Amino acid sequence: MVTRIGDSAFSNCRKLGNVTLPENLNYIGREAFAYNQVMTEVTIPDTLTTIGNGAFAYCLNLERVRFPEHAVINLTDGSFKFCTKLREINLPNGITTISYIMFQNCTSLTSITVPDTVIIIGGSAFSNCTKLSDVHLSSNIANIGNSAFGGCTALSSITLPNSVQTLGDSAFIECTNLKSITIPEGVTKLENNLFFNLSNTSNISSEIPYLSLFIIIFAK
Repeated sequence: MVTRIGDSAFSNCRKLGNVTLPENLNYIGREAFAYNQVMTEVTIPDTLTTIGNGAFAYCLNLERVRFPEHAVINLTDGSFKFCTKLREINLPNGITTISYIMFQNCTSLTSITVPDTVIIIGGSAFSNCTKLSDVHLSSNIANIGNSAFGGCTALSSITLPNSVQTLGDSAFIECTNLKSITIPEGVTKLENNLFFNLSNTSNISSEIPYLSLFIIIFAK
């Protein structure tokens, strides 16, 4: 009975096809399937509790990842970074954090729904997802990390929930098509370069007094 796949176990097995993960599996190690060039989909079993750093990073033909709806799972840094064909993923309701660089450079990803259990979006979590245009955020998110959506050039609007308290450094940097966003009044911390190089700030508003005017003048 396989319950654990260790670090780099199948890393750089470039022609390894789709893998059926066993039902009793509870751990996938760091870079366990990284650099695969054939795998197109992954179905995560109910028993899995941890996906290690970069476990599926650079799987260049990975298109779909399916999670059990209520999986309680720790998704660690860069789990799916540079999966450039990833276009479909359903994040489970049991996660609390979108980790650092988790989906960095997933350039085919067009939409994402962040479950209501998530309270933190880590640094560069979706950076350079250049086709990401449809983002539905958790109603409980408190912190959006540095460069979390940096370089998401297809993103034209996003709704920040009232729960947001911190917007990290360069959180929306180089989102050149972002035209509509409202900063809720609960935000207590706005870091540097938040909206750097936006082409249109006319519909960026804030429920915090005077902040909207500041954004329009200084966002570029």
